[in-house]
Amino acid sequence: HLGNTVIAVDHAAPVLQRAARIVAFAAGQVTGDGIDPDTVAPLAVERHQLESAPQDYLNLTIRSHPVLPSGSTRIPLGRLVALTGASGSGKTRLLQDVIAPFLRTSKQNSRQVGDSTCNLIGATRIRKVWDLTRHGASAGRRPQSTLAAELGIASGIADLLAAPPAARSRNYPSDWFSVEVPGGRCTTCEGSGRLCYDMEFLEDLSLTCSGCEGRRFQQEVLEVTYRGYSAGDMLEMTVEQAAETFAREAKLRAKLVAAEASGLSQCALGAMLSELEPGQRLRLELAGVLVRAGAADLVLIDEPAAGAHPDDVETLVGVLDRLVQRRATVVVAGQYSWLSGIADWELRLGGEAGEIFAYSGPAEAAG
Repeated sequence: HLGNTVIAVDHAAPVLQRAARIVAFAAGQVTGDGIDPDTVAPLAVERHQLESAPQDYLNLTIRSHPVLPSGSTRIPLGRLVALTGASGSGKTRLLQDVIAPFLRTSKQNSRQVGDSTCNLIGATRIRKVWDLTRHGASAGRRPQSTLAAELGIASGIADLLAAPPAARSRNYPSDWFSVEVPGGRCTTCEGSGRLCYDMEFLEDLSLTCSGCEGRRFQQEVLEVTYRGYSAGDMLEMTVEQAAETFAREAKLRAKLVAAEASGLSQCALGAMLSELEPGQRLRLELAGVLVRAGAADLVLIDEPAAGAHPDDVETLVGVLDRLVQRRATVVVAGQYSWLSGIADWELRLGGEAGEIFAYSGPAEAAG
């Protein structure tokens, strides 16, 4: 109303329905321009919910916490649990300050966790906790780690490249086919394929490495191939292409298929962790969980679909459903309208008295 131009990057129906102009993109290309806002429908995702009543629960009682109210609730095991509530109601704090640290460090029923005192009955039923509430934080610790390394396939690929006669005759160890450690990687760019220059008051400058021309490895290392692909070629492969190339390598393929199922099909194996968006880093973590998580595990996720495209949301729901089918317990915190509709159980924070409300399912929650 003040005469300003506002450009919003968003997929939420309420935002799109009020937009004067909608431009859709895919893979950096415009796929739709001038879309009619009246044709935008709210996001609708479905999941086949479990009809049988839960058999086991985590019974949680909070006695003192700087943010969370004192009270009791329960979390059913082997279910998809939605943790909902307005911003600031304590969803993240419940996951990060209470549930995750309690189950990681103690199998006792009651203890002090940081500034909070809680009682959690049923902790011995949890085999392992997968805490994905800080997705994206790992980028600050391992910014130059590749997607292949984070998936856990970099060493397997290096072993394949070290096996051919061309590598053995030159005594190349498998480490030489990895950009994670010195040896065979380019000494100029240290395996990144690019040279970055700090321009101080200007935007940093990034150029293709002149030493390896972006191939990341020394020339003699690139001469060794597996099925016609060098170490540099493999890092340029997308997850989808790699799954096909390594179809006969069971361990590698299992992790690549999990990455595909998590929505990373078009990401390159050599993509640096620092280059991925927070949503992609979460999907990368989910892929690792999808490979290893099973019955009696607990998966904690905080705001997994903030700003996500509807297609990404459908992919996310599919991954969560697969985890529950394995009898893992998945607790997802968020403010999405669709989350309550797909959950087997809902915990809603921020009632009139600040207490936690527990519901046995979406229908009862809606009522």
